[in-house]
Amino acid sequence: MPVRATTSSTGGTGDYLGLGVGAHAHRDGRRWWTTRSTERYLAASEASAHGAHGAHGAAGTRGRDGEGRLLDVTGEETLDDEARRLERLLLGLRVREGLHRDDLPPLSATALDEVIGLGLVRLEGERLAATDAGWFLLDEAVRRLTVSD
Repeated sequence: MPVRATTSSTGGTGDYLGLGVGAHAHRDGRRWWTTRSTERYLAASEASAHGAHGAHGAAGTRGRDGEGRLLDVTGEETLDDEARRLERLLLGLRVREGLHRDDLPPLSATALDEVIGLGLVRLEGERLAATDAGWFLLDEAVRRLTVSD
């Protein structure tokens, strides 16, 4: 059985902090991430810890690149409303409790029936959650749930 986190205070639908190699974070519609390379992550973190590349302030201030990003941040994007809805669905299905129906984006009844029939998700009371098998196929489940009739 997969190991899954429990629902945080945001319920998988709001801002979140990602720490470590390959981690993603989100705040106010902006998502950013760190490198998946442990070696590059450690080198960037070390440089940031020493205030490299134009850091301002006291010693130990984290370093920033020429665009003002922290050195250990390797990419970022601003999410539009549709991308935020998809992210809410994907993150909500990653936690054991799933998403309450009030937190779900609009879904096609046909698509929902299909993914339930395939054993990717289940409805438990007022919540939609990934099955153990579906947890490993979340991208596919979300893709099927968000395809228009």
